[in-house]
Amino acid sequence: MNLQEEQCVEDLADLLYNFLPGSGNSRTAFPLAAAKVQCEDFWFGGSKRPAIVQLLSSTLDQRRHKFSL
Repeated sequence: MNLQEEQCVEDLADLLYNFLPGSGNSRTAFPLAAAKVQCEDFWFGGSKRPAIVQLLSSTLDQRRHKFSL
């Protein structure tokens, strides 16, 4: 990722932080959303914001086609 993409990931993480829980919800949570788009291997859990950054960064690096304009 370039510097601009890294900043976008950080900004997205800030925006998404309150959107879904990091765990503990059987219907909606970041791990379930990641699994729905076949990126569950990028969700490591733990502290939520770093996990979101990791999910977004890894997806952008390795499965860029999962992002859309």
